[in-house]
Amino acid sequence: MRSFGKVTQNDFACLLIHMVWGKSLTDEASVLVRIQDIATQLRENRLESMYLIPSFIPVTENNAKVLADAIRENTSLKNMFLSGHVLGVEGAKEIGSAIASHVALKHVSVGHAEIGNDHLQLSTLMSGLFQSSSVDHVDLSKRSINADAIPVLINAMGTNASVTSIDLSQNNITDDALPLLAPLFQRPTIKSINLADNKFTSIGLSILISIIQQSESSSSSSLLKLNINLNSLGRDSSECIIGLLEICPNLVILEMSDCQVSGTDESMERLGRAVANWSSGQQFVAQDSFKEEKSGLGFCRGLAGEPGAPATITTPPLHSNLQHMVLRGCSIQDQGVSHIVECIYRGRLPRLVLLDIADNQLSSHSVELLGGVICTTGASSIEVLDLSCNQLGHSAASDLCRWIESGRLEKLSCLAINNIGLSTKDLIDLVKLLILNPPPKLKLLELMSNNNEKENEKEKEINNNNNNNNTLDNVKYGQEEEEAIDNDENQLLDLVDELQDITNIDFKWK
Repeated sequence: MRSFGKVTQNDFACLLIHMVWGKSLTDEASVLVRIQDIATQLRENRLESMYLIPSFIPVTENNAKVLADAIRENTSLKNMFLSGHVLGVEGAKEIGSAIASHVALKHVSVGHAEIGNDHLQLSTLMSGLFQSSSVDHVDLSKRSINADAIPVLINAMGTNASVTSIDLSQNNITDDALPLLAPLFQRPTIKSINLADNKFTSIGLSILISIIQQSESSSSSSLLKLNINLNSLGRDSSECIIGLLEICPNLVILEMSDCQVSGTDESMERLGRAVANWSSGQQFVAQDSFKEEKSGLGFCRGLAGEPGAPATITTPPLHSNLQHMVLRGCSIQDQGVSHIVECIYRGRLPRLVLLDIADNQLSSHSVELLGGVICTTGASSIEVLDLSCNQLGHSAASDLCRWIESGRLEKLSCLAINNIGLSTKDLIDLVKLLILNPPPKLKLLELMSNNNEKENEKEKEINNNNNNNNTLDNVKYGQEEEEAIDNDENQLLDLVDELQDITNIDFKWK
């Protein structure tokens, strides 16, 4: 379910009552009664969010006018979800007109799953919607939007100045369709575009970039957020990402997870340098995007800057505003972490607050490297660090203990080390140190799924011995081992209770 702002219990009470009863309305008379009931609540300004599910209360060409008339009289509605309803041309005209006249609507989701192939209904509905002076977000995800539908959509937008965000995710936007969105990228009022989970590659992206670069209005782009997650960009796509940063000079957030970005070593390094030099950027999310061998490593090498540049925290920082960097699952390994640490030491990411390098085949050496910069006063601004899903083991636990003992974890507020192969004894040591020397700003420590495999195997061995070879010695040995494990867990529970009594640290280990 998508979020459409604050929704009160009363908002949903009248709309989803038939879901609670497990019934859907099939005859037109019953549907009309329910829509009239909703219309009454709209006229009385009792709703801020309206979420109508087609299988329960279908809005059609026959009843859309009843709902539309009530929307015209309403002044409280802010969020309207009418996705999946087959309105027909007349119904689309009524609903579109009602949206256009509403004074408070902000977020709108309308149109059925195949409306991208129904150009007359799409044009009718969008022509009304884009006459609104209040709507700022339009959700057209999962609407079969394709190369034929995009010109219809762009034409319907006209001179609209209120819409700042449009969601076109999970459509049929291919390499042929993507370049047709160039006018959308160039609209000065558009701040956010979601193109996640479509069907374009680096081919369509490079054509789009070329069109915008050749346009005189490219410098006027006001795009702040772009989401291209789940598009398999593939070959030579690293240069396309660099091009995106160039054509969107005001871009603040770039989400490009699971995009299979690739390129030569040189081009991946250029991409890393481009991100480090990205003056307007604040969030770079590339989870699972650098899967090709050494592509993630090349990116990290580029982050660190030109080879041979001095590695010192006294180097004047560049004008980088990057605050969040997510490289989870990018196969950067320890060498990639060494380049990130070098980048931080050189002052190339002076405002980096969140670093997610989970699931990157890291060893405890990476923990040692990161400790050098995180525990050095003035070297790092990192507050949130995620090292989860790397089999770091006991050696990493020792390094983490040294972090705490140093008393220099001055900025870290959240550390996620889920599933890194720690034992219960490792957790006990960490909690003891946190009780003695709690870092001043640490609020959350995540250590879930850290039941060490050796402990699990030992428990299985004990059970097998008890079940299959019940000699007195084996039974006694198994009982002693079980008691030792239980004692460790009980000790950990007591220590965690003590930690949470005397500090503000939320210690999540189960």
